[in-house]
Amino acid sequence: MKERWSRILTAVNAAKEMTVADLSRRFSVSEVTIRKDLIELERQGLLLRRHGSAVALEQPAIPPFGIRSRLESDEKEAIARAAAELIHDGDSVLIDAGTTPMAVAVQLKPKKITVVTNSLAVGLELSDSPATVSLACGELIAGRNGVAGPDTEHYLERIRVNWAIIGASGFRPDQGFSTSSAIEAATKKKMIEAAHKVMLVVDHSKFARIKPALFAAFDRIDTVVTSVKTPPAVLRDLEARQIQVIAVEC
Repeated sequence: MKERWSRILTAVNAAKEMTVADLSRRFSVSEVTIRKDLIELERQGLLLRRHGSAVALEQPAIPPFGIRSRLESDEKEAIARAAAELIHDGDSVLIDAGTTPMAVAVQLKPKKITVVTNSLAVGLELSDSPATVSLACGELIAGRNGVAGPDTEHYLERIRVNWAIIGASGFRPDQGFSTSSAIEAATKKKMIEAAHKVMLVVDHSKFARIKPALFAAFDRIDTVVTSVKTPPAVLRDLEARQIQVIAVEC
């Protein structure tokens, strides 16, 4: 994502709505350029356009990290164990901020790996492990226990790893995986770009939710680790798209 696009999203999400004229003055570019930017950002599902303005996507309240970590906890633990088996000593891994990626981090503690994460919780969890751990910089996102935004994206652009382990909060059967936050989606996209292989770790409940901000099309995903609670038709469709699917018992 272009730096200006990230900053437009940050500004619009903070203000809830901004006019094309306001954005033009703020970013010192023409209104024609801003309109082109907004068309692309709307195409990506990151904001809405309305009568000469850019409007933030409505963001539902996000339960605190501690509460979310207890939802589907047995399923997340089983998913995490299976995901961790794909990571070996010597691997480099990007770990997303989210409760299921956090569960994977717990299972990775014994391994001698290199970890880059935007999750404060993951960093703390692995602080006494054999892993070499680097924390991304950025803006702390309320309810996420992690950082995102333009500074995080710039940091991730300089990173290359074997694996990215990414969580999701929604699913679009015709497009891919999504999340509720446009800023968070932009960070996840950078993680995907930085990784040789991409692993989505997703409990079954996420496949029944549609979130507005798409971050991973099917052709960018190598592996999905989920559980047998996920509808069989969804699992078959993922496999038909040449994605490795691991569905664990829980």
